[in-house]
Amino acid sequence: MRVHLVNSAVMPKEGVYRCKKIPREIFKSLLSQAYENGHLLNYIGYEANIKLIAEWCDVRLPICRDEVIQLKNGDILLVMKLKYRLKEARLKTDSAFQKSLNEDEFDFFLVEYSDLEKK
Repeated sequence: MRVHLVNSAVMPKEGVYRCKKIPREIFKSLLSQAYENGHLLNYIGYEANIKLIAEWCDVRLPICRDEVIQLKNGDILLVMKLKYRLKEARLKTDSAFQKSLNEDEFDFFLVEYSDLEKK
């Protein structure tokens, strides 16, 4: 089982997704555990998320804007996403805006992925 760390709720592959909102502390624990076990795949594309993860878990990850493409049966997605949709897309890359974000502006989800059952 691999753990895909993402900054939006995505469904990149046909299959079954079970999504559950989790507390920030559980998110941190699952992230640290996946990192320590070598199971973490990072797809976080925003400075604010990377900075908060470093503060919480002492885990240094590079910004990665790749797409999740190798999702396998039993994989998990850890989702750290803004609670709201940005009204202006330019804010996604605005350094001042990214630095102004804090942990209370994010929701956290655990998503379990499984292949579609073959009949």
